Amino acid sequence: MKNMKKYIGIFVLSISILSCSNAVLLTSDRSFHEAHLGKSVIEANLQGRYDYDKDIAVASKESHSEMSAKVNAESRMHKAISDYAYKELMIMLNDSNLNGPGFDKYQMEKFANEIADLRTRESRELGKFKEGENIYVAIAIKKEIIKRDAVKIFKERVNRVIDRLNELKEGI
Repeated sequence: MKNMKKYIGIFVLSISILSCSNAVLLTSDRSFHEAHLGKSVIEANLQGRYDYDKDIAVASKESHSEMSAKVNAESRMHKAISDYAYKELMIMLNDSNLNGPGFDKYQMEKFANEIADLRTRESRELGKFKEGENIYVAIAIKKEIIKRDAVKIFKERVNRVIDRLNELKEGI
């Protein structure tokens, strides 16, 4: 009975190790494909169509239909816009030394998502590319637009606080 438990334990352990190494291998292989093959096709087709310093550009994952590629590209753009807007908002928040309700990272995340919701559909299409059965869609938007929206939202928030402080000051 003890030997049986020992063999079952070794069997379970070896299966666990094999399944973990298999998962790492699949992830590595997939990352290798996306990093070297997928990106090179997209980058080759997009060369000169956007300015890395002035634009946020994304491409869809490989897809078999143009519609799903477009939806995937828009989803990625939403995330990219949200991340960029959040970064800009946090810079302003840290520079302003404000803190408290409405001036924290959670509120900045909400503002960033609002900006992403507003601007994702305004992205311009850089191109549609087909490689074999796979279709890619690439879209971009100017960073300046996102930064302008972030500044506007932040200033509105600060102005509300200033107005409220002025109201309180008048009451004294």
